[in-house]
Amino acid sequence: MSWRPALCAGLLGLACLPSTAQAWGPSAHRIAAEVMDAFLCTAARAEVEAMTGHMPLAELVVWPDRIRDTAAWSHTRDWHYMNVADDTPVRADTQPESGRILAAIRDNLALLPPGEAGPERRRQALAFVLHLVVDLHQPLHVGRAADRGGNSVRVRFAERETNLHRLWDSGLLYSTGLRPEEHANALRALAAAGGANWAQGSLEDWADESRRLRPWVYDFDARREVPIISRRYAETGRQLASLRLAQASVRSARLLNGVWCPDQ
Repeated sequence: MSWRPALCAGLLGLACLPSTAQAWGPSAHRIAAEVMDAFLCTAARAEVEAMTGHMPLAELVVWPDRIRDTAAWSHTRDWHYMNVADDTPVRADTQPESGRILAAIRDNLALLPPGEAGPERRRQALAFVLHLVVDLHQPLHVGRAADRGGNSVRVRFAERETNLHRLWDSGLLYSTGLRPEEHANALRALAAAGGANWAQGSLEDWADESRRLRPWVYDFDARREVPIISRRYAETGRQLASLRLAQASVRSARLLNGVWCPDQ
């Protein structure tokens, strides 16, 4: 059986259904997973390969978005984000207005060591950890509750109307014109340059980086009913989105290395 029928007919014992919710686009998650591989220790890479089996990691990491609108997984909808006020730093004691992304990452990370859960649940946990760490680095996944992380902010980009959240999820990255493999190569170079420094810090630190990007995320002329995204804004956004994906790749590897090769 090929991996694709297995994914859609029985991935983790569930149906493969499209999700209507918005999240950092599938291409972004797949690219981040490819870049992460270069930063895994030997033991972590072997564990990931054993856990994923015949399923490409690039497919596993998009699974959490595909199933969160199903009845069995509807409880995970608020795992993908957190909302905090502009002037509320994300710290260990921060209580988000909504969203449980930090707790979800930690809860699933705790299931990865052998013996903590069965094989299927561990594979699910791996999917969630890798997916949610990337989500954490999309600035609007650490958003404002008032506009639902930019979902209710209409903007016009490339002659089409969209919303601010979707723009950051996929619009800016797609507008680079790079093929996925080209984008992955570019991010590998970026990740290699910043890797050692980026691997530092906590989940709260990484979330607060997203919060502190709001001055750039909302830097458009809001006086218009539907603001037009300028070339300047788009170029800034593309660079920031690429930076955040590269950071997410390095940090995902750091979390997995911490499970299987903590002394390295």
